[in-house]
Amino acid sequence: MSQNPEIHTLSNGLNVVLSHNPNIRTVQTAFFINVGSNIENLKNSGICHFLEHMIFKGTKTRTANDISKTIEENGGYINAWTSKEKTCFYTKMLFNDVNISIDILSDIILNSTFEEKELIKEKSVVKEEIDQSQDDPEDLVYELFMQNTYKNYSLGLPILGTKNNVSSFTNKDLSNLIQDYYTASNMVVCICGNLKDKEAILAKLESSLKSLPTKNIENKHKEAIFQPSVNTLVKKELNQAQIIYGFNYPNYYADNKDFFTAKLINVILGVGMSSRLFQEIREKQGLVYSIDSTYATYHNTGFLAIQAGCNVDSLPKINHSINQEILKLQTDKITEAEINKAKKLMVSSLYMSLENLYSTTERLAISYLNHGKIESIDNIVENINNITAENILNFSQKNHSKKSISIVANKDINLDDF
Repeated sequence: MSQNPEIHTLSNGLNVVLSHNPNIRTVQTAFFINVGSNIENLKNSGICHFLEHMIFKGTKTRTANDISKTIEENGGYINAWTSKEKTCFYTKMLFNDVNISIDILSDIILNSTFEEKELIKEKSVVKEEIDQSQDDPEDLVYELFMQNTYKNYSLGLPILGTKNNVSSFTNKDLSNLIQDYYTASNMVVCICGNLKDKEAILAKLESSLKSLPTKNIENKHKEAIFQPSVNTLVKKELNQAQIIYGFNYPNYYADNKDFFTAKLINVILGVGMSSRLFQEIREKQGLVYSIDSTYATYHNTGFLAIQAGCNVDSLPKINHSINQEILKLQTDKITEAEINKAKKLMVSSLYMSLENLYSTTERLAISYLNHGKIESIDNIVENINNITAENILNFSQKNHSKKSISIVANKDINLDDF
């Protein structure tokens, strides 16, 4: 995959990122909108996700079946997702069919009708999705963690919303959301793959998206402050407990040293079978089947989350073991061998992602939406390799003092143990 993506701006101000790879036969086309559940409140929580569903349910000239059939009869696929801060609609097709992708994605963004009969059906579908999420203990503990760690902030609200909210959404609600946020200044189109004629692609985008609204969007990212807490939820039917440990970490605007130190600590602690948590808590003690960590970043906050599934009676031991691993990072300087292993994992993962069209498309678009630029792979690798053991020690001492713990289990937990 090209490491030198091109950035173009259409006449309406829409930014387009193109990344050409002549050695493959496919193209990924993605429309990224810089809006997600973080703009919502208690009354309309879930509307961004519901809009993502409804956008596929018909336009002025296409039915829902027309949309999917047009893509699939040409061997492609189409999908979408909503996150806390972004919404994405994307296709993957053979490179000769990139114009079909642009036609379909432009049409659903600009011309969706949100007919009442489709609203009724899709409300039922999304309510089923909410039920499914509430039956998944991993989803449950994550939502519990977010709701308590970011209590009273939009970031803590569930992306799916509530059943009551979903029932209340109207055609006008969805149309207003599109009008307010689906604008040229608040979007990026990213197309990666075999782009045999980039000028023709840009001309197609220009003609297909000429009616896209151009108004500027004011800062829509609401404040979000990490709040340490310990909380539990009892689900009697579970066979296994789920626990999340969260630590307040930098947002994605942090300086390079802090940002890449945080990413490296995440790898050291919980990425892969040779990570500290996996080796100590699963391999040596046999207390869990799964344990890992994730570094999540947002506009105003970030966190490191350690998540494990275990027998409820093992929770005190796991709590002690996780605390010990965190303490080691705060007191013992990491060896050069371990830091070099973590760096190699990060760098190899980055290079491997270049072989995946979707990963490349997402990285380029989100980087541009967040920072207004795309950092080169060489610069990212350099930043990773510049992190020292001293950086990790200092960062750990500064950022591991406050934690938030969420537990979903089949019986009451004595919180004094945590």
